[in-house]
Amino acid sequence: LANDLGTVLDATGLLNGYPDIRIVLVGDGKERFNLMQRAEVQGLDNVCFIPGQPKSQMPNILAAMDVGLAVLLPLPMFNTTFPNKVFDYMAAGRPTILAIDGVIRDVIEKADGGTFAPPGDAKAMAEIILEYYENPERTARQGKHACEHVRAHFDRVNQADAIVRTFDRARQQYLRPRPFSGFVKRCLDFVISLTALFFLSPVIILLILIVRLALGSPAIFRQLRTGYRTRPFEMYKLRTMTDDRDAEGNLLSDAERLTGLGGFLRKTSLDELPELINVLKGNMSLVGPRPLLMHYLDRYTPEQARRHEIKPGLTGWAQVNGRNAQTWGERFDLDIWYLQNWTIWLDIIILCRTLSQVIRQTGIKEDGHASMSEFKGVDDGR
Repeated sequence: LANDLGTVLDATGLLNGYPDIRIVLVGDGKERFNLMQRAEVQGLDNVCFIPGQPKSQMPNILAAMDVGLAVLLPLPMFNTTFPNKVFDYMAAGRPTILAIDGVIRDVIEKADGGTFAPPGDAKAMAEIILEYYENPERTARQGKHACEHVRAHFDRVNQADAIVRTFDRARQQYLRPRPFSGFVKRCLDFVISLTALFFLSPVIILLILIVRLALGSPAIFRQLRTGYRTRPFEMYKLRTMTDDRDAEGNLLSDAERLTGLGGFLRKTSLDELPELINVLKGNMSLVGPRPLLMHYLDRYTPEQARRHEIKPGLTGWAQVNGRNAQTWGERFDLDIWYLQNWTIWLDIIILCRTLSQVIRQTGIKEDGHASMSEFKGVDDGR
């Protein structure tokens, strides 16, 4: 009922003097009987009605035609319609005579894959049909353009990927921390880190003195890490390793340079207390993905790189779900999950679980490494 097939029959009547031009209508819609009666009354010998066909047969029918017709009633509601038949015509390498205005017209005209006919205008439709009949080169050219365009822009795999990305962007927009929530997170970071530094400053000073006596200067280890939106910042930790080198002047492995004191500091997470200064300064948050080395930046997949859409944290969802005992892929999946599901309450849960994990001293290192192996990219397999 939505198809304006009455206009098609009127256009067919205007082409009665061209026996080589035939209009074929395929289907068993409600209007089929009425249209057949009308064609008989008008003496339209150049229109053919074919009953509904299985989808497997439609490629043969499309291959037999020269030009496809796409018509809908001239109603505003159809301005946003993308009719399936138009894409079938294009995929079959056939131009479309399009008696539909709106978004589908933009597709056809951008592809140079057909001609627009004003909806409801039988005379204009007949004239366009006649133009294709008299110009087979144009018919072949626009059919080729249509096929190339639909393959480049409307391949099902690409469309599926695009719609997944669209849904994901919409979901992220919905789940993205609201400005007020972000303000609350920053206030909590500031208040908790300032309070912790006030009460823990004697412990931190004592640890600095112990590290200074055991390992020399400096007692505070500083290193550039990747922060919010990939901006670099200097992260502070208590030093846990020596600077021992081999005969050629190269640093020994982390496991060889890690001291007994350093191992104790890592097991108890005391080496990370100076990061409270980073939290106070705003480089880090109490909770977020752990900040990693700068030279990892070009090794992330686009999805993994999304971990930089939120401030790095002193602890995080990955840290309370396995810490360094995870693979890199598992860690990044957990980081993205946190980004997508962030709430203030989730941060509170992570902080409580962090205290439990520090006490139990679980997941401190990956097997065979002082902490965790180097991330070498998506092909690393770890």
